[in-house]
Amino acid sequence: MEPASPQRTVVTAADMERRWEALCSWAVANGLDPRQIARDSLVICRHGGRPAIEYRAFVLDELGRNRLDPRHDYRCLTTTRTARMTRALTEYGLTPDQLGT
Repeated sequence: MEPASPQRTVVTAADMERRWEALCSWAVANGLDPRQIARDSLVICRHGGRPAIEYRAFVLDELGRNRLDPRHDYRCLTTTRTARMTRALTEYGLTPDQLGT
């Protein structure tokens, strides 16, 4: 995890790889489908004074499959999404010390 500020916490791709199971539980508790979260990184920040999660989500085709990015061979197309955070990382044993890279 990059250094936290009062307004922003970055969970890196390396953090996601090491703590994927706990992050999946946390994501589901926040109404997200972990299968749709690209393992790039995600950001916990504030939007309109409320805690939010910014993440890269896979773009699906009409059959629910990941679309390929036309600009990059063999990469899935993603888009940035923001969701309201209702459950904190610490509720799932994820602290800055554990996530620090």
